[in-house]
Amino acid sequence: MNITLLYSPQPRDVVELLLELDEGSLAQDALARSGWLQRFPEIAANGVQMSVWGRRVQGDVALRDGDRLEFCRALRVDPKVARR
Repeated sequence: MNITLLYSPQPRDVVELLLELDEGSLAQDALARSGWLQRFPEIAANGVQMSVWGRRVQGDVALRDGDRLEFCRALRVDPKVARR
């Protein structure tokens, strides 16, 4: 099955990776296979949230073909304040 991984390490910078996994793979399997824990150590250190198509999930959720797994860092500025 094909999964798309997305991570934004800083504002206006998005890294995308297409990954082929076995059926029944979990979100944590996709993260481990991507190599992003070595490339972006802040994912593990800061407890970055995972979501599938914008819905927050835990690492033990099973992925389906075509899912988009997103890694969301914490907001530094309230979006309402940033728009002012």
